[in-house]
Amino acid sequence: MKDKSIANLLLAIIISLGIIFSIVVIVQNKKDNTPKIDNPFEFENITKENVTKIEIITPEWVTQEQQAAGQTINEELDNNDSQNFNKITLENKDGVWTLDNQKANNSNISSFIEISNQATVQDIVSTNKDNHSKFWVDEDTGILVKYFDKNGDIIDSFYVGKTASTNSCYIRKDGDNRVYKVSKNLTYYATLGYDYWIDIPEENSIEDQSISEE
Repeated sequence: MKDKSIANLLLAIIISLGIIFSIVVIVQNKKDNTPKIDNPFEFENITKENVTKIEIITPEWVTQEQQAAGQTINEELDNNDSQNFNKITLENKDGVWTLDNQKANNSNISSFIEISNQATVQDIVSTNKDNHSKFWVDEDTGILVKYFDKNGDIIDSFYVGKTASTNSCYIRKDGDNRVYKVSKNLTYYATLGYDYWIDIPEENSIEDQSISEE
């Protein structure tokens, strides 16, 4: 009788282990079969060490919002460009970030680079070009952001669209139809405008701060 009880116990243990093993295999197979999201972006290379120039090209709706908020607009470009785009060019010259030959706000630029570096792809929300305007990532509504290295080569370039949540937004790689939802609200930074990037006091030119090109 005792031997029979031991045999039943061993059988129960074997059956339990078999069930556990089957569950592990099923879970692992599901994990392996989960489609991986292709990531065409170079977030990991957008670092303070690599980036020496940033271009933020904003469309008319952003320019109008900035004007309504009393922000400074690049009047010359705004008046001459037929599409009414406003372009902000941030450049690192000899370790000092500049905007329009004036010292830019290093802290704000560093924050933007860090946020860009920390962004991760969460989902592909569309592959249809007709949906670009829905997410504000087409050529008319998207904010084109470009990051350059010290050689003038583009590290990454993409359209920043509308926010998806308080800490995420939609973006589209320049030249790609796929629209991605990414962590980090890059839209917030891309729409801040000239006054956010310039240092204070604004009167200080590059020459005044002894960082002029020799």
